[in-house]
Amino acid sequence: MLCRIPGSGRILGGLWLPDNMIVFPVWRENVYRVPATGGTPEVHVKLDPATEIDAHSAIMTPGNRLLLTIHLRGSVDEQRVDVVDGGKRAPLSGESDFWGPQFVGSKTLLFVRQRTNPGVWMVPFDGGTLDFRKASMVVPGAVAFDAAADAGRTAGPPAVRVGRLDHDLPPSRVLLRELERERTVTSDRAVQA
Repeated sequence: MLCRIPGSGRILGGLWLPDNMIVFPVWRENVYRVPATGGTPEVHVKLDPATEIDAHSAIMTPGNRLLLTIHLRGSVDEQRVDVVDGGKRAPLSGESDFWGPQFVGSKTLLFVRQRTNPGVWMVPFDGGTLDFRKASMVVPGAVAFDAAADAGRTAGPPAVRVGRLDHDLPPSRVLLRELERERTVTSDRAVQA
């Protein structure tokens, strides 16, 4: 056993950092760290219980900064992405309809929007703040998180439903599946023509 999970005892993901520390967000709690060799978890990022519920994901940026998806209090469907660098945390953008971020390559961030222009989106990432004027939708359609598919899961990205298709995958895998489907449809049309 690596460590006892604090608080609720339910982790929402985990990430092995280059310095051999493991960070993990805890459901309805803070983000903790523990040495990869085991030990007692310590708070890595303290959340504000008045405005923040928990962190739903933790990923590394190119340049080894931590991105946290923070579930905001007061709304079921608002998340903000914060960047943690040198012990300091700051919002990556003012966007709060930002779910399941995943890097594709070192300069592109994929994410899901549920409310405004729902779908899977991509935006260039240069290591600074995000410029959503440069974002583009790559999988249009009704996007919702599938609570039934998430039932009983203790870690990993949320299950995503795009249109009528169910995906228990992060946005990057949803995109790859949709692109493969489109390529197959396009190939079938070319054969029929």
